[in-house]
Amino acid sequence: MEDASVLLDIQALKKNIFDINFRGNYTFFNTNVTQSIILGAPFGFEMEDNITDIEIIANDTLIPYEIVEIFEDEYPQWNDFLGYYFASRVFIVSNVTFQNDSITRISYTFSVSINSGSSINAIEYDIGTSRAWAENITETVDFIIQGFQPYYYSSGCIVTKLENGKSYSWQWINTVILEYNVGIYYDQRSFYERNLDAFMFFYITGLSILIPISIAVIVIVLTRKKDKKRS
Repeated sequence: MEDASVLLDIQALKKNIFDINFRGNYTFFNTNVTQSIILGAPFGFEMEDNITDIEIIANDTLIPYEIVEIFEDEYPQWNDFLGYYFASRVFIVSNVTFQNDSITRISYTFSVSINSGSSINAIEYDIGTSRAWAENITETVDFIIQGFQPYYYSSGCIVTKLENGKSYSWQWINTVILEYNVGIYYDQRSFYERNLDAFMFFYITGLSILIPISIAVIVIVLTRKKDKKRS
């Protein structure tokens, strides 16, 4: 994969209610023989029943897909790319043909509505899987948020004020991306509750930061050899 451009357009109706439109554009150059490759786009279980309007297009051709569940013990090497999220994940799986000595452009789009009962919520994009392609990459990830703005966001972010909200952007240029993910985080707890939790986590685990994440929007592209349909 040579480059990628990702946009999450988010309507934060409340700090735990989100309408999200996703678009990811990915460019590949295949120097090898023509081959078909299985691509997977994983996302959180919380999204499974709420995701709509899934569309995968490769070089202007609509690509069919399946939604399958994949477990960590099937592909333990994926921990290098998915990090702490990969125990059991739901994937949008498709088969794409990459022509020899040709560029293939693939786009993913979908919409999802999330109504979370948690006071701590995260919307993340999984960036670490770019390392699965074993080459440098140029990638931009943009979160455009209207409505409630996040309590905090991943480091390296450029924040820009817009007419009806803010843009949160991360960019990598011709490099190996070392991060696992980037994202925005909402926390509805009081100042006292946040500090109490931080103290308790530090006391119990010796870690200064350990915040559970209940919602994740995670879309990536990587290769795999087989898929396991959900029963």
